[in-house]
Amino acid sequence: MKNLKQYLESLLDDEDDLIEDKTVLIEQFLKDNYNIDGSYTIKNGIVDAPNSAIKLKNLKLKHLTNDLFKFGSVREFICSRSAIITLKGAPKTVDYFSCRLCGNLKSLEGAPEKVSDIFNCRLCERLKTLEGAPEFIDGDFNCSNCPSLISLKGAPKKLTGEFACIDCNSLKNLEYLPEIDGDLYCDERHLTTDKNIIKKQVKGNIRTNF
Repeated sequence: MKNLKQYLESLLDDEDDLIEDKTVLIEQFLKDNYNIDGSYTIKNGIVDAPNSAIKLKNLKLKHLTNDLFKFGSVREFICSRSAIITLKGAPKTVDYFSCRLCGNLKSLEGAPEKVSDIFNCRLCERLKTLEGAPEFIDGDFNCSNCPSLISLKGAPKKLTGEFACIDCNSLKNLEYLPEIDGDLYCDERHLTTDKNIIKKQVKGNIRTNF
């Protein structure tokens, strides 16, 4: 019969085994579904790769992660041209993020909270709303060629770079346009919103001729 000390030690051993087993399963999921250019760490169910690029290779995958983990900090994260239906589990912080050409994506819920270069959600044919987008992007945001997008509601509140919403056929105006330090790329018909309001929002140029 185990004494108390032996019993507690056995519990600790079991916990270590569980953590190790979970890590093995996470690593297998990453290996099966992603190409990772660089190193990463796994701790407490968070995968961090602040100096690495992670690209989804299993384009039939519908969810970026499983119940075992989430992405934390990643330098570059690409899940473009895939079957994903949600951005849940996406990196919390990232330099470059691309989910373009994801035909099943209807919103940006679960998107990174902090982007320090580019956020690209172009050519997502079912994307109806920008709800879930980062509030602030230290760089560019591109939601062009999204034919189902009906409003900019949910768009970042401020960008230090450029904002593009070209060829979004269901978009009627630029209400909810972010504060933009760079240029705005849009269609002429989008300028039904008061031009004086738009000019106050855009520090750079308003470009409509392509």
